[in-house]
Amino acid sequence: SGDTRLFDPLVGNNTFNGRNRNQYLRFEDYDNDGRDDTPEDVHYEAGLGCIDCHGSFDLHGGDTAQAPQIMSRMEHGVAISCENCHGAADAYAATAVGTRYDGTTAQLGLDTQGNALRHVVKEGNDYFLYSRLTGVKHYIPQTLDTIVDSGAVNPLDTPPQAVYTDLASYAMGRADGNAATGIGPQQTQGITPSFSHTDRMDCASCHSSWTNTCMGCHLEGEYNTGNNFSNITGERIVFREKNADFVYQSPVPFMLGVGSDNTIKQFSSNTKAFFKWEDQNNVDTQVYGFSDRNGRGNNPAIAFPSMSHNAIMAHSIRGRVTPANEGPRYCVACHLTDDGMANFGADYTAFKTALATNDFGALDFNLLKQHIGQNPGNQLNSPLWVHMAAGLGSGLFLFDANGAPVNPLDTFAGRKGAGGVAPSTIFDPARVTLDLDGVVETSGLANGSNNHPMLAPGVGDNLRDGSADPNMSGPLGASLIQLLTDPTNGIVLDSWVDADGQLGGAAATNMTP
Repeated sequence: SGDTRLFDPLVGNNTFNGRNRNQYLRFEDYDNDGRDDTPEDVHYEAGLGCIDCHGSFDLHGGDTAQAPQIMSRMEHGVAISCENCHGAADAYAATAVGTRYDGTTAQLGLDTQGNALRHVVKEGNDYFLYSRLTGVKHYIPQTLDTIVDSGAVNPLDTPPQAVYTDLASYAMGRADGNAATGIGPQQTQGITPSFSHTDRMDCASCHSSWTNTCMGCHLEGEYNTGNNFSNITGERIVFREKNADFVYQSPVPFMLGVGSDNTIKQFSSNTKAFFKWEDQNNVDTQVYGFSDRNGRGNNPAIAFPSMSHNAIMAHSIRGRVTPANEGPRYCVACHLTDDGMANFGADYTAFKTALATNDFGALDFNLLKQHIGQNPGNQLNSPLWVHMAAGLGSGLFLFDANGAPVNPLDTFAGRKGAGGVAPSTIFDPARVTLDLDGVVETSGLANGSNNHPMLAPGVGDNLRDGSADPNMSGPLGASLIQLLTDPTNGIVLDSWVDADGQLGGAAATNMTP
């Protein structure tokens, strides 16, 4: 299937898109700092299994008091959330008296539907999960205890380790000057009174440490009269899917959006489908590009659409940076900073102008390779990364109408969709038809589409102002985009936590975390 990773410094995984179920991402280091950029999820690392989070409701779908149902969207069939076990920034996880799997009575955790988590038990002031997979007892730290120094410790550690950290209090606390709500994010120029990131962001928006991005999905069908049956009716059919290949895959790119629960989440601008089929005479059709409801992705009147985008739960949760592994998304992953603008302000202006005017030939692709492709978590503190994270695009995933990449960096002649010619040898900005990760304009108008409606339309903050479909899940709205990416009218941090979990700017000298 060929290599699909454009920026891997080792480029040794030539079957990355070969559907090899025995293949795993063991270690990747895009920025050459010795840390694994794709570390395993902390729950997996601790020995938990899928069913320790996804119990009866999540597995069977619908109301457990009724017959199992087929749900149309993931958010309709998943009742577990981080808060069900770890609590929130201002409250411990809810419990109720119930019966454990061993038949004893205890204070049990509850999922978002009120179903008892019969293996999540509150014992005294501590919470524990007894793995349904192995039976092992695991301590569950409460978010509130990480933010406010209550003296809580993990009793299963030897010696017991404190749960509270200054860094967690800084990142998740409330900026109200009240020690009982944590330190909260700090700026020497001030911050919105009582602001907390936890008010409008879900936990995984920061704690998912990496997300696999699949750009340019090429689906190919074929005429087949063999043992080929419909998945729906069971009848013999003559159409069979032949291939499903991606042009690029990378765990580095990162984007935020607004999920169907009206909270800010990690999004992926992936699964861009290009489709063709081979008929009974072995003749290929033209390539079709697909978008979906409320989309602009297949509208020829729209200049350089992006096709589609979706919220994603990456299952790559990390609690902190370690010497061996990268950690969660810190401040620099989403925000402009004083240092970033001082170091790369001119580059940022040129980059923004080129994308805003669709002048793709003016992009500095070698700079983008460094600031996006080899910069996990924004180690460079680059404003170009922030532009990508807001959904405005990186400039690295430009495609023509047939799904061929338009990229002067790509020297691989076997690239899917490229027709056997290395994209770098035929680079022509005039060929660009699609900008696959430029999912939104600064106005908040989406360049692609999403078919996940809000679970409660009109309830909560309008985080998608400027969009044509505010009752749908989708990219960030105009106000959030301005706050994150506009150095004049938005927020430029003078204090922050960098990608290595270290304080930067004024915080490095004025604060203790």
